[in-house]
Amino acid sequence: MGKIPFFPKNMSVQTQVVAVLSLVLIWTLVYRHFSQMDGRFFQPSLSGIKGLVLYEIGNLRGAALAYRAHLQETDTKERVEAGPAWDALLRKDFETAAWLSKAALEKNPSDINPLLNLGEIALEQGDLEEALRQFNQVLLKKTDQFDALLLSAVIRARRQEFAQSIDLINRALRTSKVETRLTSFLWALRTTGELAQLSGAERPLSTLAHLYRYLRIFDSSNERKAVAYAKQAIAAGDRADDAYLTLGVIASKKRKNDEALAFFLKAIEINPSHAEAHRRAAQIYSDRGDLASEYRMMKKAYLSAPQDSFYADALSVFLTETMGDYHQALALARHFLEGQPDNVTLLERAGYLASLIGDRERAIEYYRQGLKVDPENPGLFEAIGYNLNELKRPDEAFAAYETALSIDPLRSRAYLGLAVLYNNQGAYPEAIEAYETAFELGYRNPKVMTNLCSLYHRMSEFEAAVVCFRRVLSADPRNALAEHLLSYAMANLEPGRTKE
Repeated sequence: MGKIPFFPKNMSVQTQVVAVLSLVLIWTLVYRHFSQMDGRFFQPSLSGIKGLVLYEIGNLRGAALAYRAHLQETDTKERVEAGPAWDALLRKDFETAAWLSKAALEKNPSDINPLLNLGEIALEQGDLEEALRQFNQVLLKKTDQFDALLLSAVIRARRQEFAQSIDLINRALRTSKVETRLTSFLWALRTTGELAQLSGAERPLSTLAHLYRYLRIFDSSNERKAVAYAKQAIAAGDRADDAYLTLGVIASKKRKNDEALAFFLKAIEINPSHAEAHRRAAQIYSDRGDLASEYRMMKKAYLSAPQDSFYADALSVFLTETMGDYHQALALARHFLEGQPDNVTLLERAGYLASLIGDRERAIEYYRQGLKVDPENPGLFEAIGYNLNELKRPDEAFAAYETALSIDPLRSRAYLGLAVLYNNQGAYPEAIEAYETAFELGYRNPKVMTNLCSLYHRMSEFEAAVVCFRRVLSADPRNALAEHLLSYAMANLEPGRTKE
């Protein structure tokens, strides 16, 4: 075997082979590391490259500032899409950013982006109290808005209010969402670096474990630091229950469910009112098919935080979809409506649950109460139409569906409601047209499409019926009615007219 090029001539072949294998191994490890990192770490500018280098050597604060400089210097996709207010914020033209944000808020008070801008402006200017106030305004509109929770956690950490910071991070991370703006991520990255640089006694171990748990979403190598800080927090007695929660979440992400459950139960042992630990434990029991334990943990999660609608929602879904206990789920919704009588989401849920137990008048009452708050909500009109039809009040049901379509002409469910009403009245051509419109608008349900196919058959439109039944069977091969009627429709066709 000859010498390998690019190596000194006096190097033995064996040494060269070892060197090549070492280089290959290093390249493989580097590639594997970078390939699992989110694209936000790789920015095509000098500042972006500087950010990556600083991040890789553990200087998270410096990395965050470099990435921020990249945003300021480059017309990124995020910057273009975010609009002029955020662009002014990045350029540190805070006066213009504030003016544009306030104008946008006056035009559309329900828009949360201007509030996020105003909060970030205050944060940039060091006015942490004002920043927190703006983010609280966001959370009043959207309880689990990720950016507002993350940035509020950053503020609490910078004010050394570490317990509140951990609670806010846990609220953000209990959903499957992430931030909507890159600056939120950069503030968290910067704050993580600054906290990690504190001296041993001052370093908030459990808070760092949670921040690294957040950062692992974008770089899985951060889970090692999250675990290390969590273990240090447990040893130091620094929010040990939350530290065990972090260990449990990371174990569950790696599908080590037995290990994860042990961590969650340890968190509960330390803090019997830890709602999130109970909810996470319930998920493990759900995977095991242990309904009794799942219910016990879900109920305890709710009872541990009875004012938090997140756990009430989770329990409500469990009661309705798993246990079929609609009465208890409705009682839960009513409990929350006592404190939030104008919450349209709660009113919709209460209406839906009342409908499921057959209390249709009460369901309509909830939906109409929702319309007082949100009069242009077509979904509420559709729900009213459905319940009115079930109460044999077709004229009122027609009016409800027509109102939904006057608000949004592309509502497939409103057309389905009209189709059912027409079909009940024997107006088959009108029913066919309504069904066809619903499916053209994207509604997909093989069982409902069977109704349309049957109408084709009833109206002697056998060719359309055959095509329709075949389409149903391609999506639902076990549809016995479609299979049965297809044979009759084909028998009524002239030879050679069947379309494939």
